[in-house]
Amino acid sequence: MIVKPPEPPFLDAWRALHARAHMPLSDEVDQMISRMVSGFQGEQSLAYPLSLLPSDFDIYYGLRLPSIESFFQIDCLIVHENFLAILEVKNHRGTLLFDTARAQLLREWEGKTETFPDPVLQARRQRMQLLEFLGDPSLPCEALVIAANRKARIAGDLPPDVLRPDMIPFYIDSLMYDSPLIDKTFLRKKLLQAHCPAETDVLKRMGVNAADVLPGVRCKDCGRLSMQRVRTVWHCVCGAREKRAHLSTLEDYRLLFGERITNRQARWFLQMQDSRAVHHILKKNTVRSEGPNKKKVYFLR
Repeated sequence: MIVKPPEPPFLDAWRALHARAHMPLSDEVDQMISRMVSGFQGEQSLAYPLSLLPSDFDIYYGLRLPSIESFFQIDCLIVHENFLAILEVKNHRGTLLFDTARAQLLREWEGKTETFPDPVLQARRQRMQLLEFLGDPSLPCEALVIAANRKARIAGDLPPDVLRPDMIPFYIDSLMYDSPLIDKTFLRKKLLQAHCPAETDVLKRMGVNAADVLPGVRCKDCGRLSMQRVRTVWHCVCGAREKRAHLSTLEDYRLLFGERITNRQARWFLQMQDSRAVHHILKKNTVRSEGPNKKKVYFLR
């Protein structure tokens, strides 16, 4: 039974930042988006193999639990009354070599060789953290790595604790221990109460200040952040005209800075000087406002 389903990554805010970031920050954000998409696709690849498990298995995706230092995250946790199994999912493309002797994963892709931390050690570290969180180091807990990308080629021998997705049900079936050790109902409550979703403030996660974000209304035709409002129409130097170009810009603001916005902040982000014109835009495109005129805060839709 899936207790905690996989959650699609919230990419809209990351894409808004990518579109409004200088280099090299733009490249960093692009890499972050790629990692999140790849990770989610890797988790999705587990859906069918895990559906073959009996209904008395509890499955949790993306648990983020507190530890002594901060938090640790488990891609997928399988809970049976006899044991636990941690699945660390890797969705790398290319040719993979699990070099456990040197604690590294090597990947050859598009003529380049990249080195990654050993995912087997990552899974084992998560096992230590999970058992410490549960307060019982004696619980049987498997730490497994899933090479999720079906098009990836494995070079050399596959370590015993690294599996392809289709191997999961058979491996799990071989783990049946003799007697019940785990109260699944108690554990379910403990895990779900302790789960703490990751920070969704993309500026905070990337250590970016508001001054690093490029303001302006984007032209859909040429992509420039330089549209100017003349009366009620937005004009671009490329010749494009649009009446509602400010809507996507206000949406970018909401994604990056939150739903609260003042007239001054809107003038900066829309690159407008006329406070009265901005007032009319905000009045039409917000759900409510608070405070006196000069200190009024609007709440974006």
